[in-house]
Amino acid sequence: MALRVSRASAPEPVRAWTLPSGVHVSLLRDGDGKHFAQRSVTAHLVGRLPNGCIFESTEGKGGDPMAMVLSKGAVIPGMDLAMQELTLGSIAEIRIPSELAYGKKGIPRIVPPDCELIFEVHILEADGVLCAKDQCDRLPPAAVPEIGPNDFHHPWWLARVELPSPPLYYLNFCAQTAKERTPVLLENARSVARRSSSELTNFDVGTAEEPFIITDAQSEWRARGVWNLQWFKDHLGDKRQLLKWLGPVFTRQESLWEAPMYETSVKDYINYMEDLEKKDPDCEEHNAAQCPRFFGFDEVIFFESCVYKECV
Repeated sequence: MALRVSRASAPEPVRAWTLPSGVHVSLLRDGDGKHFAQRSVTAHLVGRLPNGCIFESTEGKGGDPMAMVLSKGAVIPGMDLAMQELTLGSIAEIRIPSELAYGKKGIPRIVPPDCELIFEVHILEADGVLCAKDQCDRLPPAAVPEIGPNDFHHPWWLARVELPSPPLYYLNFCAQTAKERTPVLLENARSVARRSSSELTNFDVGTAEEPFIITDAQSEWRARGVWNLQWFKDHLGDKRQLLKWLGPVFTRQESLWEAPMYETSVKDYINYMEDLEKKDPDCEEHNAAQCPRFFGFDEVIFFESCVYKECV
């Protein structure tokens, strides 16, 4: 069954303006209106290319807010100018012309030459003053509209990124799931042997002639009885997560804008995947281009999951 896709619209700014330099600021949430940073700013940020692809994300990478010294040439000129326009607690989208970003050189395999940059910023500290608690939260996600059984909704975190063609690996996954044909990448595949842990007593793994899978290595792991999708939403739902169709290989042939990353909260990612499983349970190939199944590759989320007492 082919799904009809609807896409979320960009959030409406509170107001927007363009600086004489050409930097464009769209204010998504007002700050306190008093503290304009002159010397330093600390902010969470997400950096994007014009196609929506992410090249930087402080929270998505499990990092701290970024500390920026202003008016000293420590950050790209466009960011320096924009930060001084925003007050403490502001959330804004900033568009920076290439000449005030990385210019004609760009960043190899990450930012192409002559490329405008888009930053989402959340100002948490200005000249040493911290934002009020009620201004430290992110904007809530937009409500998902009522849709029909043959419709599928792209939330804003997905809709804002230009979807590339589905990679061959993903199409092969769809074909394998449908069991209609042997995927091209699996035509010469061989089954991998499986062994139980009891078979490995006094066995030197280094002498194995072929790879094998240990089928019960996690049978005593307490997290098996605790971790499920609802657990992750309840405990880590607000954490930010980077997603991708393909792993971040970054060979000399691959560029970031050819295999884009996506960023959202763990809760919103799970909600998306649960909805997709309901609407496209058989991973039909004709839905692949518009209804991608992403994977998360943030070891920070896994580490934070393991610190809960019931899982260790």
